[in-house]
Amino acid sequence: MKKRTVLVLMMIIFIFVIVHIPNDGEVKNVLYGERHDIFETSTNTSRWFFDKMGHLYPQESIPNIELSKNKASIKEYYKNNPTAFCLIAANNKLNFNHYSDPNFDQLQDKLRFNLLQQVNAKLIDFSSTYILIHGFRKPITSQNSTTSAFLDNLIIKSAIQQNQRNNYFVEIYWDGMYDFFEAHKRNQHLESFQLFENEARTNAIYAGYGLRQMVSQLEVSKMTILSHSLGARVALSCLLNTFDEDVPNNAQSTPTPSQDTISICLIAPAISNSPFEEYYDRNTPLKFSEKDNYKLHILYNEDDIVLKKKISFIGPGAKKFGDTSLGCNHEQAIEKLKATFEHKYPASELFAIKIPIGHSHLAEHYVLSEQFRSFLDFNE
Repeated sequence: MKKRTVLVLMMIIFIFVIVHIPNDGEVKNVLYGERHDIFETSTNTSRWFFDKMGHLYPQESIPNIELSKNKASIKEYYKNNPTAFCLIAANNKLNFNHYSDPNFDQLQDKLRFNLLQQVNAKLIDFSSTYILIHGFRKPITSQNSTTSAFLDNLIIKSAIQQNQRNNYFVEIYWDGMYDFFEAHKRNQHLESFQLFENEARTNAIYAGYGLRQMVSQLEVSKMTILSHSLGARVALSCLLNTFDEDVPNNAQSTPTPSQDTISICLIAPAISNSPFEEYYDRNTPLKFSEKDNYKLHILYNEDDIVLKKKISFIGPGAKKFGDTSLGCNHEQAIEKLKATFEHKYPASELFAIKIPIGHSHLAEHYVLSEQFRSFLDFNE
């Protein structure tokens, strides 16, 4: 009887944690046009916001309802609202009297320049730099008792600060999609898996290639890029010329980060091994095949219920609806990746760290683990 009760409870967790059903059947983008009421200025934190195409949000507010009408795209919003575009450009000391794609690109360049100038001026006062990247289904603030990107970052920063002081943080917010579900609609569970596979995973890649244009220009010799869940695709798109089929060729022409030491910490990565087939596909003058500036850490949990996408025999499994096998070591994915590094990338470091936290996928449980603290000590 006890085993049956446990199984029922696990099935309920499956429904409420993995099977996220949109409340109204609509795809829901995470929009940051009205973020200014949420975040306060911080002396040790910068926040960069990207839309679903990897385009950087301006400092100015944009009504979320207007972004939604324009396919959650800043570029589409500007095209259809040229007056607003010209005003925002003027605030950034660009004199435009109309919208055009080249003008849009110029504004994006200026937004990147402004943010980088602000951050680089501060980095000299800090001993460590962390880039934090959230995962799938993270609203900007908590909704319907869910975790949020903002809350996850607070918890991660607190965990890091307990071990290390004088850190500077760059929080990356991207359109990882969000849907609210109701239990009585669980028969529509395929919609959520398809949202993850077809929308959020693509958005992550565009965000990563957009992020690359900025991270590569951070004026530090050492930094740590830390991601959770689907944020791994953002991180790897920033670092490697990977996911070729999902991005235009010119996205891969920008320099990959060339700082002396880049520690990469993929927490519960919602990916397969395939991106690492292109681990040495980078745009950098460094001779990284002789001495790699990347140090890869993978924090995995074989019981992570979200990555396994299965309870007992119930569920599609890790390889369906977007392969998430690496983060839960499905079919010995970790061991296979170690073998790949030994044979193809002998000069590169790979550290695989098992996190025994049960079925949880929450960033909080990973970063509060003893193993994460050990990673921080090693990373100093």
